[in-house]
Amino acid sequence: MKQIGTTALLREQLRVANATIEQLNLTIRDLRQTVEDLRKRLQEKDGKLEEVLESVKTLESALCIGEEELKKQKKVNKGLSHLIGNKSEKIKAEETGKVQPEKAKEDPKLRGNNNARRNMRTQMEVVEHDVYPDDDTDFDLSKAREIRVRDSIRYEFVPAKFLKHVYHLHYYEKDGKIVSGSLPMAPLQNSSFDGSFIAGIMELRYLYSMSVERITAYFNAHGFEITKATANGLLVKSAGTLEKLHECLRHTVLTDSYLGLDETYMKVMLPEAGKSGKHIRKGYIWTAIARTLGLVYYFYEDGTRSGDVIEKMLKGYSGTIQSDGYKPYRIIGKDCTNNILRIPCLQHIKRKFLDAEGEADADLMTGIINEFYSNEHRHKIGEDGWTEEENLRWRQKYAPPILRKAQQELKRILRRTDVDPDGFLIHAAKYMNNEMDAIWDIFSNGTYELDNNLVERYNRYISLSRRNSLFFGSHVGAERGAILYSLACSCRMQGINFFNYISDVLNKRLTIPDGADWKAYRNLLPDAWKAQNVP
Repeated sequence: MKQIGTTALLREQLRVANATIEQLNLTIRDLRQTVEDLRKRLQEKDGKLEEVLESVKTLESALCIGEEELKKQKKVNKGLSHLIGNKSEKIKAEETGKVQPEKAKEDPKLRGNNNARRNMRTQMEVVEHDVYPDDDTDFDLSKAREIRVRDSIRYEFVPAKFLKHVYHLHYYEKDGKIVSGSLPMAPLQNSSFDGSFIAGIMELRYLYSMSVERITAYFNAHGFEITKATANGLLVKSAGTLEKLHECLRHTVLTDSYLGLDETYMKVMLPEAGKSGKHIRKGYIWTAIARTLGLVYYFYEDGTRSGDVIEKMLKGYSGTIQSDGYKPYRIIGKDCTNNILRIPCLQHIKRKFLDAEGEADADLMTGIINEFYSNEHRHKIGEDGWTEEENLRWRQKYAPPILRKAQQELKRILRRTDVDPDGFLIHAAKYMNNEMDAIWDIFSNGTYELDNNLVERYNRYISLSRRNSLFFGSHVGAERGAILYSLACSCRMQGINFFNYISDVLNKRLTIPDGADWKAYRNLLPDAWKAQNVP
């Protein structure tokens, strides 16, 4: 059979639409004439009044339906005329004989407002209902024929649900021997709380940044009375059982050849020297992200920001670290006795120039930094078969001219005598000039990121807690926070559900002997747990 071109098909549809409209016009005209005749008969009292009124009512309903059909058909007609008058690329291709393969039609229900792809939420639990017409004396369903079924979706939210499990432990005795059933494992000794209950508190506290007071209020509002002391005690005891897992996380992160490093602060309440009261001070939490493994490690050393902390953590490490220009990081990167390469963060450098808003040279340097990003966004490793080797060759091609231009402009700016030597512009230029050699190293590898934004995004979990919870109650509390933030953010980076993970791990941890080395915990880290439990 000969295929009909798209334009010819549209013209045929338009012809049929016009014929339909003409037929509808004739039908409506006849209906109106009939209604008018009936009205005249009614006025002349010709025929039974009730019968005439019923006929008028029926015909007016038919007239309304006909007019609605006419409106719909006119819309179809208008759309077809528009398509013929404004030919798409596909129609033009068909007319010239260059027809592209037709793409599979997409279900329109997959699209939402503004043609955006609709999330069908296929992983959710589904409850199905059959909805039939209401019983009506004038419409007998048993004698009707079903013509179609249309699906409509409603999403229901079920608030937090608490279950009390009562285990009736049966004991038996025979020949002097007593046996009984086995209870499910409990993550804490002499505790009635299951791992899932503790996981719920941890998720709200360390992933959604709710204070313990808000968590207990939320639980109480949904039918489970719990005090702040009880909830906090569960967090304290559970974090203590996860210390070996946190140690395992540290050793594992240090096996990654590419780390992102940063530090952020959290307020900590501490005893005031020489007095009975307490005061609040900044305590710094350090962050190390294993970019290849996808694990996040937070650690806390009495709140100090001293370079000794990061130097101690990286002792024996071999690989690449990426950081801002904080002096301890730069010292580590320049130490020729270790095997560590340090690369900087272009976004930190760019922000320094953004602080000098209004300066033409600041805008110039911002534009130069943006050139790196515009070239980098042309390709992405893993997309369209783009490899690490190809990315490295691309970087070695586009980056050197931009880097040389940046160096020339920096020298010119630093020689300027008409600007404040202590102003934002000179400060930014000096900062970038000190990082210039390290910037070249970013482009020596196809996988290095241009900035350290990934680490900063995960540090926001600490920032949110800083706003919502105000402070840690002690150094020990901050260390506990570092343990649980590490696991929560590692789960987020792995794309797994923290609640499911920690519920399982709190129980599985009991299968590992108390004196076991940290290596015994490797299979409980989020990346290994994901490989075992997520299809």
